[in-house]
Amino acid sequence: MHGSLISDLKDINKNSKNHAVNKKLQSFVISLLQDPNEDAAKRSLNVMIELYKRRIWNDDKTVNAIWTGVVHSNPKVCASSCKFFLVLDYDYESDADASDFDSDKEDQLELLKNRKGS
Repeated sequence: MHGSLISDLKDINKNSKNHAVNKKLQSFVISLLQDPNEDAAKRSLNVMIELYKRRIWNDDKTVNAIWTGVVHSNPKVCASSCKFFLVLDYDYESDADASDFDSDKEDQLELLKNRKGS
């Protein structure tokens, strides 16, 4: 189910980011993370992590939403969120060159430092 959502968002944001669509969908997916249905929360977290890996939603709002999963009541959601922050070494698509990867890694570390301070 969420594979089609990811591929559709990838197509929508192919040439340039469509901020209006991203904002609405991001709010919806984040609200699902707070849903009492644990399956919906787990799926929404997986979607956000996958979109972050593919550099479609790699902004502060997504990282902060994934951070809320760390304190979720479901241990699987909590574990997935923790793994996201512990790994921080995702394989990006093959079209990314090494300099982009290094700057992305620095950006991820900076986001984590900022989040850790708040």
